[in-house]
Amino acid sequence: MVAFSAFLESPKNVSFESQEKGELIIFLLRRHWITNVPWILFSFVLLSFPLLYRVILSNDSFFSLLPSKYALVAGLIWYLFTFLFILENYLIWYFNVYILTDKRVIDMDFYGIIHKKVSETPLRNIEDSTYFVSGIFPTLFDFGNIKIQTAAESPEFEFEQVPNPAQVHDRINDLITDIHKTRGRTKSGSK
Repeated sequence: MVAFSAFLESPKNVSFESQEKGELIIFLLRRHWITNVPWILFSFVLLSFPLLYRVILSNDSFFSLLPSKYALVAGLIWYLFTFLFILENYLIWYFNVYILTDKRVIDMDFYGIIHKKVSETPLRNIEDSTYFVSGIFPTLFDFGNIKIQTAAESPEFEFEQVPNPAQVHDRINDLITDIHKTRGRTKSGSK
């Protein structure tokens, strides 16, 4: 299911705004799903807060002095803001994507509903890539960061907390090697 996938290899029926004709998506990556656990747990706290508040402080609270209609409206407003919190966190996770194609690397950063930043570099500009997995949860769930050094305007790309970093890193290096081999044949063929 694409809506909840953090690691898509050669995804079908997936495209992006600046995709060129014939450009193939090799990986579409998001932060590992486990990185969502903190805000999901906080969402459960927010959802249960009105119920806990009512049970624990039912007689000694400010809301016990309000008419029931006002308490209902306050509860609805609370749940509306909680729903918006959940929706915004999901959208930030869903639209922060890292795309590796057969021609370039793309980093799409989504900062809320009205702001996004897209950075990209051709594979031929990549000079080096490294990955690292650090910590108990990243090691257990196999996710980590991949740093890509480039010779372009943006000197470094970082794929943060992506699943299977070793596999992605190896594929990036394979693509870079293929490009350098092709470039070497082109240079030697033009002499």
